[in-house]
Amino acid sequence: MYILYLSGQALFRAAHPLNLLSAGSFLMLSVQPGWLFDQGFQLSFLSVIAILLLGVRFLDGSLRPLLSPLRSAGDNERLSFEPGPWSSLGRCWRARAELLAEACADRGHRSIEPALLATFRTSALGMLHLGGMALISLSVQLWLNPVMAFHFNRLSWISPVSNLLVVPLASLTLASGILAVLADCAALPSLVPLGIATWCASALVQSTDWFSRLPGTWQRCATPSAFSTGFLLLLMFVWSVFQWRHIWIPCLATLLCLVWLGNGFLLLEILLRSRDARSFLARQDDSGRPREDLQLIFLDVGQGDSVVLRYPDRTVWVLDAGGIRDATPEDTEPPSLDIGEVVVSRYLWSVGAPRLERALLSHPHQDHAGGLFALIKNFAVREINYGEPGFDALLEQLVAAARARGVLPRRVQAGDRFAMGPVKVEVLNPVVDGTRRSINDNSVVVRLTYGRFSALLTGDLEITGETEVSLRARELEARLLKVAHHGSKSATRDSFLDRVRPRWAVISAGRNNPFGHPAREVLIRLVRHGARPLLTSDQGAITFRTDGARYTLSTFVSGVLEQGEF
Repeated sequence: MYILYLSGQALFRAAHPLNLLSAGSFLMLSVQPGWLFDQGFQLSFLSVIAILLLGVRFLDGSLRPLLSPLRSAGDNERLSFEPGPWSSLGRCWRARAELLAEACADRGHRSIEPALLATFRTSALGMLHLGGMALISLSVQLWLNPVMAFHFNRLSWISPVSNLLVVPLASLTLASGILAVLADCAALPSLVPLGIATWCASALVQSTDWFSRLPGTWQRCATPSAFSTGFLLLLMFVWSVFQWRHIWIPCLATLLCLVWLGNGFLLLEILLRSRDARSFLARQDDSGRPREDLQLIFLDVGQGDSVVLRYPDRTVWVLDAGGIRDATPEDTEPPSLDIGEVVVSRYLWSVGAPRLERALLSHPHQDHAGGLFALIKNFAVREINYGEPGFDALLEQLVAAARARGVLPRRVQAGDRFAMGPVKVEVLNPVVDGTRRSINDNSVVVRLTYGRFSALLTGDLEITGETEVSLRARELEARLLKVAHHGSKSATRDSFLDRVRPRWAVISAGRNNPFGHPAREVLIRLVRHGARPLLTSDQGAITFRTDGARYTLSTFVSGVLEQGEF
């Protein structure tokens, strides 16, 4: 863009900044068309567009006419006769400033008048620069917040203010860093600019951390649709390009949409507290047709487990939330990649889940429990359930985090039953009888029944746990089985499959994981017992939707795999 600008100047041609921006983006996309969908590309170009179309308009249309007359207070050769209400108000401010300075000079010394006028001029210049930064920052955030909500599920309300400090610090960091590199390349002393860059970078990190810790400065939000995000940006773009009046209309519309995006589901939650409203919504889907569907979504969390249960009354449970790719069962440290944040939370935001009725932990291993910390932080969780009867450091951390967020922790055990509308939920494991069992064999095992459909979710049960559950449970048959322990050869024995008799078997495991999951012999057993294996490592998220009589089986990779009746 700079080269295009210089070329235009050399040819005595004026170039509109928006034309230069369009030409630069066109050339870049000609080389790499995929950059159009890159988050960095979108944020970079939209921020410049916001400055050119909205920030400059705010600055030239309001702030500059307001403060320009005051900047020339006392200078009789510089008078302002620009039309418009802002210019008129600015001339009024100048007149009052000059009258005040003259009155003070009459009451005191004559030298007071030029000093006061100089103060007014300096103040006007400072307000112009500071206010211009604030207006440009506000303009940029109006454009970027819909994109940030779409990509990152975040809304920042403090950015128009924090940018007043953050942007200069970032600019100083960049400038001094470049100067240090150039000095080093030229064999000149570079410690001074490097020290300045270090101090600025440290101040930048500390200031952004401080701003982010202020209450109410930013919030999570559901994922807006691509259509609504594009519509808001197009509305702002068209209104600005055609210079239509009342630019505050698209700005206010965008702001209201962002506020609704961040808080609308809370209003819906208040509505859902009404039994009649909950009953009505439970019977309706998005198209207005009767809704009586139970959904089980087995998320692809790599080497781990996470199952989202969406009941017909729109209540949402989450059983496990993954942890870290290739985690070992002994891991207790927080993962470097938070699956609960980047996978499970993103899915829940994408479907607009306002709250979680329950977060269930099958057993306290990192590949199942690690992501629950993010869910507790990001969502209003009413209750967290676990079954491990013994002491466990990771479980203690999770319970402490839950209590700190006002979430009720409660143990569940074999025999507990829940009625989620027409869906019956029964806990089959663990049993608290004083017998010492492994953490895996103490996994929470849940069986759901809905009409002619049933599902069995087995955590990380191993041979001993499967045998005990088979001996205790009166009814174990399930059409859908979540295969225990990621398909490990230490579980899913023939005797257990004889009791369950599954038609579909979901295996949650990471691709090329170091444990060899799922084991080849387990896949052979499943096929021999008439079950269709479904692997998250191959299919991505696996969704099973049923009304108790009909079903739809679909995956992220392959789309709809099966439809039919039981």
